[in-house]
Formats: sequence, structure tokens, C-alpha cells
Amino acid sequence: MSPLTVGLIGVLALLAMVALRAPLGLALLIAGFGGLWKLHGLDTAVYVVSSAPVTALSSYTLSVLPLFILMGAMSVRAGLAEALYKSAYGFVGHRSGGLAVASIAACGGFGAICGSSLATVTTDQGPTMGHGGPIPATGGPRIAVGINVAESEFLVMQAIVFPGINILWIGCVLLFIGTFMAVWQRVR
Repeated sequence: MSPLTVGLIGVLALLAMVALRAPLGLALLIAGFGGLWKLHGLDTAVYVVSSAPVTALSSYTLSVLPLFILMGAMSVRAGLAEALYKSAYGFVGHRSGGLAVASIAACGGFGAICGSSLATVTTDQGPTMGHGGPIPATGGPRIAVGINVAESEFLVMQAIVFPGINILWIGCVLLFIGTFMAVWQRVR
């Protein structure tokens, strides 16, 4: 059987499993395993299915993303996110749509400081929509604005491809030390 035919059968089987409400991950696993088995044999299919998760989870790019989330959580604890929002709200809060603009400006400010939109989404838990506190009926919907995670991943991949760019990591270390000192002062 040709690889094109196996691929079409795999896609049809995947669509059938999704139509039968099978979990998407399981449907993808079964379709991929079946295609590998038919094209390359059982030993290769078992090897790929057993080694692919380990390879994907041990990726350096993916190990950096939880650290961005940690940086955002530490910035929230230090009060940086609230200070950025209050500053932005002071500039544009009195205008029409000022709450939304202030939230976006605070996200942009935090993204400019740390270079991570993932940390920005973690940090900007957002203000409550009511001016005098939460909206009584809903408990206060929150605003969460983020950009794209691609710029942080791009920096990590550039550091892997061009080792001379690793000098930028000194700035990351200094940022971490500064954030740690701010959290320490806030907690103490």
C-alpha cells in the first residue's frame, strides 16, 4: 500500500474516531500508530510511540516556559503587576474605554520588561470591571490579555542556533535576581 493511501486511511480513521467522540489525543495516537505500523512495521511504531513523549518533554524550549510562568507569579507577589496597572490606569483610566486600554498597556509594559507573553498572561490577572470593586452579580469578571508566546520561544531557539547570543542570558539572570530581591522586600 502506498504512503498516500495509508495517510488517507489514517485521516479518515481519525475523523471517524473524533465523530464517535473519542478523546482527540487518543484518536491521534491510534491513527499515528496504525500508520507507522503499516508503513514501517510494529517494532518501529512501538519505538516511536515510546520515545516521542520523552523527546518532546525533554526539549530545552519547553523547559523554559514554566520558568516564564514562575517569573509572572513572582512579579504578582512582588506587586509589579498591580503597580503597572495602576500606572497605566492613571494615564488613560479617565477616558472612554480606559479600563481596557489600561489593561492592554499594563500587559505591554510587563511584556517589555520580561519579554514573555506567557508570564504576561500569568501576571495580568486583571482588574475587576466595576469601578468601585467587583460587579455584584458576577463577582467581577477579569481581563486577561496576552500577546503571542512566539517571541520568547524565538529567543530560546536563537540562543541554541547562535551561541554568541547567550550573553543575553546575563540580562535574564539579572532580571531574576532583581525580581527575587523585590519579592524578598515585599514579603519581609
